[in-house]
Amino acid sequence: MKKLIKMIFSMECLVIILMIGFLSMVFIGMLNTAKENNVKSQQTYENIKIAEELIAKELNKDIKNIKLFDNRQGEELNNQKWVEEDMNCNVKTDDGKYKVYFNVKKIIDKKTNTEMYAPKNIEKLVRE
Repeated sequence: MKKLIKMIFSMECLVIILMIGFLSMVFIGMLNTAKENNVKSQQTYENIKIAEELIAKELNKDIKNIKLFDNRQGEELNNQKWVEEDMNCNVKTDDGKYKVYFNVKKIIDKKTNTEMYAPKNIEKLVRE
């Protein structure tokens, strides 16, 4: 009887240790995902600033009159992660709409080892 109780107690301890280990790994994974999302949000903000400056220079417009939108969903880029290699957007200005394609450069965040892209220059600008 004592052996059975010791065996059950040992199994319960093992299960508890495994659960603690699993929950710790899940928690660490969530922290890493949060850090990666934060890095991507910061890079998105920088990418939008760079894109606005490039477009303003190309169209000879003030940055205040330029709005960038996602091609797929039509939402303003401020609300999204904009760090992919296929970097293009729709642009609305006071005189019309444009579709802009960018040449990009690869960026790797050293802390999170996250691969992202930033606009380097305008590849093509098409008036719609």
